[in-house]
Amino acid sequence: MNNSIQSILKKYSINCNEVFTDITLNLQNAKATEIVFYHTRNSIKDIKNFKDRVEHSKAKLIIGKEKIELNDKRLYCIQNEFDNLLKELCDLFYPVKKYPKFIGVTGTNGKTTVTTLVASLLNSKNIKTITIGTVGVFLNEKKLLDFHGTTTPSYLDLRKILYRLKDEEITYCAIELSSHSLDQNRLLDIPIEMAAWTNLTQDHLDYHENMEKYLCAKLNIYKSLVGKLFIPEDSKDLEEKLSEKNVQFVKAKILEAYKCNNLPLIFSKGFNKSNLELALAVVSELTGMSFHGQDLSFLRPPRGRFNILETNKGVIVVDYAHTPDALENITKTLKDIYPDKPLITLFGCGGDRDRSKRPLMAKAVEKYSDIIILTTDNPRTEDPLQIIDDASSGLSGRKETYKICSRVEATKKGVELMNSHIFLLAGKGHEEYMDKNGEKEFYSDFQIIENLTGKKW
Repeated sequence: MNNSIQSILKKYSINCNEVFTDITLNLQNAKATEIVFYHTRNSIKDIKNFKDRVEHSKAKLIIGKEKIELNDKRLYCIQNEFDNLLKELCDLFYPVKKYPKFIGVTGTNGKTTVTTLVASLLNSKNIKTITIGTVGVFLNEKKLLDFHGTTTPSYLDLRKILYRLKDEEITYCAIELSSHSLDQNRLLDIPIEMAAWTNLTQDHLDYHENMEKYLCAKLNIYKSLVGKLFIPEDSKDLEEKLSEKNVQFVKAKILEAYKCNNLPLIFSKGFNKSNLELALAVVSELTGMSFHGQDLSFLRPPRGRFNILETNKGVIVVDYAHTPDALENITKTLKDIYPDKPLITLFGCGGDRDRSKRPLMAKAVEKYSDIIILTTDNPRTEDPLQIIDDASSGLSGRKETYKICSRVEATKKGVELMNSHIFLLAGKGHEEYMDKNGEKEFYSDFQIIENLTGKKW
């Protein structure tokens, strides 16, 4: 194989006579026999990290996408040909004869739920499907691996996944497409057969800078799309934004047309209703199958999305909601489902991310909550107390509010306050870590609740 590798490298004017056994994106932990592909954003912090990692890396060949001044013979920068070389080497190391049909789901919120529902609907018809996204990789709803905080894997990781499953005869792959992945063109040559766009609200402005750039990043989905793009029937804002850009879309049919009398409660109200409508529309369009009048009671939300635990003190809900829109939607939905129960909402804001979102999150929570608990959620390198202060500036002070830095203690307080309440733990969802000062230590809202209540999810 090494002769083939050398032949490919020479096509791109890379002269390196070492023996290579694999390709990787992990510069820091690369082996001497691995070719490293490394992409840096044009920021002082990223460039410094790159230079530090090059200095300590064992790699004998490093291929970068950006030209960086660094006197190191192992480093080659091939800006315009970076993706082509990566694809050629993937074809050599991880050959896939035929891709499954990809179903792409983008949007600020709801991507995981829609991909999970799509897979569940297809699996119910004995159509072999994988899902790839925030909660990991699943084959026919059985978990295969995690991504630890990444929504959409790199092109290299996608090829590795497809190569690993090449003998499974998979028909479809439902994949979450983040704005980062679309902006960075991670799909490369992988076509999207059908797509769904859930919504567009403020998020990731630390990366995209403003909502216009965020929208344009999402619009890159059309570069890979060969079929239709569906949006929710009632998403007027998204409909207007896409119409202004003169792009084509199809509105999903309203759920009532399916007359699913035994539909679980959490899919019959609020934002999850729109998620189900999108999933049904996409699957029906792809397969020609109708779900009219069918019992869909087998459908369940993915882990960390609207998971409900009933206790003798009230109802506890764990959800990944971590944007203003998602927080307002889930708190409103809970009040719709349980109109006679007061709502306690626990939430935090992520560190090293869009600071302008923090007071907006607090304002959204306050709208429908009766009691608010401000706490910690992945502070990263920031001071958790400062993050809490940033968020609290969005509160009017009209609601009973607690500021408790420790998420464990904050959760204890929420359980103590319960007396026929709904207690929502927002932000962590499926995550099983807390990101602090560059370290990820184990943390799970599910586990903490089990420890405090003695009840299993």
